[in-house]
Order: sequence, then C-alpha cells, then structure tokens
Amino acid sequence: AICCASAALITGVISMTGMGERFSDILIMLSGGSLFPLLFLTMIASLIIGLPLPPVTCYLILAVIAAPALIKAGVNPMAAHLFVFFFGALGNISPPAAPTSFTAAGLAGTDPMKTTNVTFLYCLPAFTVPYLYVFRNELLLMGSPLNIVAIITTSFLGICCMAVTFNGFLFKSITAVERLIFLIVGVALIYPNWMANVAGLVVGGIMAVTQLVLVKRQVLICPTKNQVS
Repeated sequence: AICCASAALITGVISMTGMGERFSDILIMLSGGSLFPLLFLTMIASLIIGLPLPPVTCYLILAVIAAPALIKAGVNPMAAHLFVFFFGALGNISPPAAPTSFTAAGLAGTDPMKTTNVTFLYCLPAFTVPYLYVFRNELLLMGSPLNIVAIITTSFLGICCMAVTFNGFLFKSITAVERLIFLIVGVALIYPNWMANVAGLVVGGIMAVTQLVLVKRQVLICPTKNQVS
C-alpha cells in the first residue's frame, strides 16, 4: 500500500506537469519515428526505472511516461503496457544493481556478482518475450484460434531453444557448435515468418532427437561396460 501510494504521488506529479507527454515525445524523437529503435529505447528506460522499484510501482510510473510513446507509434495498447511492465520487472535482475539477484545471493551465501551474472545469462531469453508481444499479437490471444495456438507453440519452443543455448544443456551437455545451432533455431521459431518457423521446427526437432538418441545410447553402453569390468 505504501509503495502504491508513493507511486500515485509520482504519477500525479508526472501527469500534472506534462512530463509524461514530454518523455514520450523525446523517445519518439530519438528513435526517428522507427518502431524498433523506439522499442529499444523504451526497454532501456524501463530497465533503469525498474532497477530500484518493485514491479507494481515501476509499472504505474512506466504506464504514464513510457507506454504512451509506444501507443503513439501504433503498438497495440495491451502489448505496449505488457512491454513496459515486463522490462520493468526484469530490471530487478539486470546488472549492475539487480536487487533481486543480490538478495538471492545473500540468502544462498554465494558471491553477489557471480550470482547476478549467472542469473542475467540464464534469463536472457526472457528479454525477447516483450518484443513478441508487440510483433505477434496472437500471444495476447488476438486472432484466429489456429494462429493463436501455432504462434504460442512456436514462440514457446523458440524461447526453450534459446534457453538451451545459454544453459548449455538439453538431454546432455552441448558443444559450442550445438549452442549456435540452437540459438539460430530459436530465432527462426520466434521470427514472424511461417517459412522460418517451419525450418526452425524441423532443425530443432532433428537436434532434439539426436540428443535423445545419444543419451539413450550412452545409457545402454554404460551397463555393458560395467558388466565386462
């Protein structure tokens, strides 16, 4: 309640002084009217504001000063608000502050900087999700049921492939080349083009089946070796 009351005071000052409208105009001016640079600048602003604030307070401020810029650029209002909210929440695990990661490190008794870096690395695929809200409104359950199911499936698998890349593990540890392939597959699956999505599904399926076969083969070989020894 105290956080929300404080945020209400801040948003009230922003709206009464016209700072929110001015901030949106500045973002649009710096981006040159292009959508992707505007999204990138809004992401940076959301991450910075989200560093010291809890998600609800952060969103209440970003909804006034950042979301209007995206809506002016033609972004769906729901997607615009989810974009700033998502990145505002990710500000809690983003270096250099990363208060959530530092708190977790204190509870676990680990090195704060190493914990922050590992957390940020593992969460990098999540940074693509807000962009998907903007470019693929089917994730907001807008469109035909078939398209919604297809886009949700390919986006989920794409994020999973990116997570495999940064974690370095699927059914077993993967090599640097396999990491690169999984990264390319992940990008292909989330790219708004059905041909790229199909290609990503095929290559990703082959990689996953290959990993599974290798793991099963190792499981079958190991007992035989133990019996011989």
